[in-house]
Amino acid sequence: NKMGKGGDGKNVAVKHAEQEPHTIDAKYQQYLLPNLDAATFREDLLKAKEAVGEATAEDAAHMLRLVTVVNLLSVVGPLVLFVTVSFRYIYGGESLLLAALGCTVSGLCISTARCMAWTIVGHHTMHGGFSDLAKSG
Repeated sequence: NKMGKGGDGKNVAVKHAEQEPHTIDAKYQQYLLPNLDAATFREDLLKAKEAVGEATAEDAAHMLRLVTVVNLLSVVGPLVLFVTVSFRYIYGGESLLLAALGCTVSGLCISTARCMAWTIVGHHTMHGGFSDLAKSG
């Protein structure tokens, strides 16, 4: 087994549960958790995964509702902005408060949709949370 040099010049090896130790470059030492017990951490992750269980049809329905909300906000946001701007220019609206409110609501809708798409939908999809459901139809 080869070992790398740590930040203090000592040899460092990282051993993951059920794996051989491997070398970590000294420049990455600052990112390691010095007191992390990798085997216990892995056990905790597996227990958490077991407690949550596999995705069910109910989980898939919930994800579809979230996707629907994302799609709705993605349409409502630009639509509110268009109506706000159109109202001001077509009908000669002088209310800056109405314009500010419309732009704020529009921005909130668009940003919430983008955040939901990446953090909720994308995250769970990329981690394979619904892979088994997709395979089963």
